Amino acid sequence: MGTWTTYSTPIFPLVLHIVSKTGLDKGVGMLRFIVEKSLAICVLTVLLSTMTRPVFSEFTLSSAQSVAYTNGTVTVNNSIEYTGPLYAIAITIHLPENVMYISSKTTSQPVIQPQRGDIGLLEFVWITPPESPFDLSYSVKSVVSSGVIQAKVLYRRMNEELHYDLPNVQLRL
Repeated sequence: MGTWTTYSTPIFPLVLHIVSKTGLDKGVGMLRFIVEKSLAICVLTVLLSTMTRPVFSEFTLSSAQSVAYTNGTVTVNNSIEYTGPLYAIAITIHLPENVMYISSKTTSQPVIQPQRGDIGLLEFVWITPPESPFDLSYSVKSVVSSGVIQAKVLYRRMNEELHYDLPNVQLRL
């Protein structure tokens, strides 16, 4: 009839043992191993595919900027365009000393925005991002003839916080 031999397989932990049979019915155990090996490979493939992170290389964020100077007032218009899903977006603006926020205009109202007369750090925050593209135009009053306004877009994609540096604005009277 033949003898049964059992082998352990540490390579495939889902296959606990391989049974081979010698004699007339030789090879029946090998068929069982191939079926179990295929099952292990299928399960492993499914597990790995659900554990990988998607790559967002096709998702972009870009901006265009224009600046106008009028009697000590600087008006900056940023047009922001993005592709792919965003879960929140904010724009932070660092004003130099002796520069004061006057007003802003945007295509979608942020939940957090600066108040007239604010100085230093200005923040515009949208919990629900506006449709792309959107504009943010803001005006500041400067009593100095030099300095730099720095701004950055912060946004969330999945579990990551990303940023995009907007072009610096040179103050001039």
